[in-house]
Amino acid sequence: FYRLQARYVGKLSEDTELRMTAAAGKDAIDVSIGDNFFVLSSWPINPRVELSHRLALGVRNNVGLDVLYAPYTVDIRLPPPPRPGQPPPGPFGAQPPLQVTDTDAIYRPAIYDEVELTPFPGTRIVPGVRLDYAKDIRAWDVQPRLVVRQDMKRDFPRTTIKGGVGRFAQPPQPQESNRVFGSSGLSSNVAYHYGTGFEQEITRQIEVSFEGFYRQYDQRVVQRVGNVGEGRA
Repeated sequence: FYRLQARYVGKLSEDTELRMTAAAGKDAIDVSIGDNFFVLSSWPINPRVELSHRLALGVRNNVGLDVLYAPYTVDIRLPPPPRPGQPPPGPFGAQPPLQVTDTDAIYRPAIYDEVELTPFPGTRIVPGVRLDYAKDIRAWDVQPRLVVRQDMKRDFPRTTIKGGVGRFAQPPQPQESNRVFGSSGLSSNVAYHYGTGFEQEITRQIEVSFEGFYRQYDQRVVQRVGNVGEGRA
């Protein structure tokens, strides 16, 4: 794989800033085991644009566009992955292989908006929402989020408490939604994140941070079955 990335930051006015990044490159995989093989070439392009504007004293809005476009060609000949609960299929290659030759593109655009609120000295509250679309499963995902930070002691040594909650979605991997190796009609994996912690300055150069989190996973993709998995972390 390789990537070329560029970044631009410019002020449109005293209160408005434009931030742009773009990355392009190539991913390649070429593996063969006997008569089985997996050959993939992909050319991902990932532009991101964000406009940050100060609406009022202590209120800043960040709105952006984040896109992944990755045309690819793939040629696979492999034994089918076992379904959950199946006995071991025996030696690799014992089952009749499946084969797929395809040329397509992964297309996943997203828009997001967040508001940075600093109503009091040492306070930062950031509510936001992100809307993603996945072309391969033809589905939208809405992901609201909230992060809060509060300095309990602003002078040195600073003490800060923090917390956050959010809904995060991840589309299935290409092999999971593939019509031959995976399942049709899939939706995104979903995780609900809850986190809290605090930061403590020890010296001017040393800071200690303690974190705690809980994640509830839902709609987890089980390959060749569907969105039936659940989990916790």
